[in-house]
Amino acid sequence: MSRSFKFISLTAFLVIVYYFSIVANGMINPPISIFADSNAGVAFCGTVDMSPANDPANDHPGRALFRTSCTACHKMQGKLVGPPLMGVVEKYKGQKEWLHSWIKNSRKMIEEGDPQAVALFKEYNELSMQTFTNLSDEDISGIISYMEAYTREAKEMGY
Repeated sequence: MSRSFKFISLTAFLVIVYYFSIVANGMINPPISIFADSNAGVAFCGTVDMSPANDPANDHPGRALFRTSCTACHKMQGKLVGPPLMGVVEKYKGQKEWLHSWIKNSRKMIEEGDPQAVALFKEYNELSMQTFTNLSDEDISGIISYMEAYTREAKEMGY
């Protein structure tokens, strides 16, 4: 390996580490989302416009959790890695408990053979959603409530 390649590689690595350290400390709001699944060997970077001006449910208390937990793989409108989430709560109307379980630990549902979970897994090229066992039931309910509010308000605004 050439000396200049090593220098460029090290420089790029340090820039990336610096960038993510200032993001983690809240010094800037990142314009990109990163998705990585070590089990599937997949990594993805993409732009996500969730600025307050473009979010019809900007003041919703579940918005912050949605941004930190979901936007690496999802947009409300349009597919990113996972499906768009606008209208998901309506799609699974009457199945909030199922949706809650899916968000918490979709891999467990797939392993247990849940028919809907397995179908989604197959639809998205057998790429499972990240588990969110770290989120409380209240946190997940807040995310679901935000998705409902976003969908309702976006439709009222004509999105």
